[in-house]
Amino acid sequence: VRARSPVKSTLDASTLPTTHGAYGAKVEDARSKYGSKKRRTLSELVALGFRVIQWDGFTSRPIVDAKDRVIAVLAGQPRDATYASDVSDVFRAMLLARRTWPFPPCLLKHRRGAFPQLLAGLSYSKGQRFPSRLDGGAYAFLLHQLLGDPNVNRMAVFASASFGLWAPKVYQYYKQHDDALHRKLPHLGRNFAKS
Repeated sequence: VRARSPVKSTLDASTLPTTHGAYGAKVEDARSKYGSKKRRTLSELVALGFRVIQWDGFTSRPIVDAKDRVIAVLAGQPRDATYASDVSDVFRAMLLARRTWPFPPCLLKHRRGAFPQLLAGLSYSKGQRFPSRLDGGAYAFLLHQLLGDPNVNRMAVFASASFGLWAPKVYQYYKQHDDALHRKLPHLGRNFAKS
């Protein structure tokens, strides 16, 4: 890995609030679930103590906390001109889907951003007795199209490889459990051929 020097943070990750017994960060309050927080400009964020990190968009840069633990990674992208083109193609496919599919307000009101949110993959929560594949409802065909796009697959493979490189123990934990799940319940299938 050719990574530049880590980006140092004064944050101690062990002090962050987390949900009990879960892998997700804790929501600060009920309103923050729906994007009610103020969108800030770059100058406002810098005034609050954030800093701008110079980055070429290609070279991996780990971000470490006050105890030198990797807490995030600017993973970059492959140095291959076709990769940028493939990502642009995915972006255009998503824009087309947004223009041609009806998205009711309930799919637009969430904390991830100002775009429709659809769920895909496996689910095992809220009282389910067995893991199951989310069916996508009225958007099943659209999800099938997007997940079947070779360019989306290429992005997913790069993301998985980056995960395995920068968090190898966590990656192996997920991989072992995911592989065991698919051996036991092969009918669930996978989102991507190489996932």
